[in-house]
Amino acid sequence: MPDYQIFNNLRLFTTENHFKNGAVLFFGKQPENYFEKAIVRCVAFRGIEKRFIVDDKSFGGPLFFQFINSLNWLKEKLNVSYDIEGQGSGIIRMKNLMKEAGLPEPEYSIEGMFTVIVKRPLKTVEKTVEKTVEKTVEEIIINLINENSKVTSKDMIKATNLTRRGVEYLLNKLKEKGKIERVGPDKGGYWKIGNK
Repeated sequence: MPDYQIFNNLRLFTTENHFKNGAVLFFGKQPENYFEKAIVRCVAFRGIEKRFIVDDKSFGGPLFFQFINSLNWLKEKLNVSYDIEGQGSGIIRMKNLMKEAGLPEPEYSIEGMFTVIVKRPLKTVEKTVEKTVEKTVEEIIINLINENSKVTSKDMIKATNLTRRGVEYLLNKLKEKGKIERVGPDKGGYWKIGNK
């Protein structure tokens, strides 16, 4: 069957044989160049308030590719081990799978553009963010020691935005892991990077 016939059967031409918007959205290489909102935007927030964005990704291209890319992004963020929605299974299957996983039902909005809000389990997000922040702060402290072995806890407090106790806690943790070592007294001593 020729392409013209397929487009005609799908009613993607006007009576003047011009492409309709649907043709551009389904088959155009970059429909977002013609329709500003012809993208899928996926946003992950930290916690349950929509204040701090952890990840923000927009997907363009033909609608099918937007669907596949956004679904893969969503699976990565939710850390699920199955397809949330298979071809033709629809919203009901997605709701059921979210319920099985102990997650709240997705929320839908059609104001402005069609939006689906999928919430992750809060504990998993908080643990992941906590571990990431701790690892990043540890790296900051190790970098400070690498740059200046006589770096003070005051400098560490400024660089990490932690309290004195927070810095002490991380220093003790790094010492326990063998990543750093204190040589000499608190005043007059210096830090040494460990072998681990």
